Amino acid sequence: MRWVRAELFELVETGARDALNNPARERRSLGETLVRHTPYGGERADSDGNAYEDAPMTFVTPAPIATVRRAALAELDGRAYRVTGRADLGRWRVLTLQLEKGERDG
Repeated sequence: MRWVRAELFELVETGARDALNNPARERRSLGETLVRHTPYGGERADSDGNAYEDAPMTFVTPAPIATVRRAALAELDGRAYRVTGRADLGRWRVLTLQLEKGERDG
């Protein structure tokens, strides 16, 4: 396993409203950090003989916990991921990422 660069983003309200009158949000960069994939996480299931994977990816990072707590999105290798989990392990932080819809290979 090797370290790769990931850019973390937070979602910030713009003060505007969208067509459904929800607060509009834009992504703001929290900066780049190094992440390393861990062999833990992800589930495999069969649905009537059609195998699929719901496989969130889990990474460790040395990024400060304050940054990790604010992160809502991450970008790795040009692909967007939603942050679905965070944990503080003392020296390391854990980020669980799920590939955003529309980013899946079809």
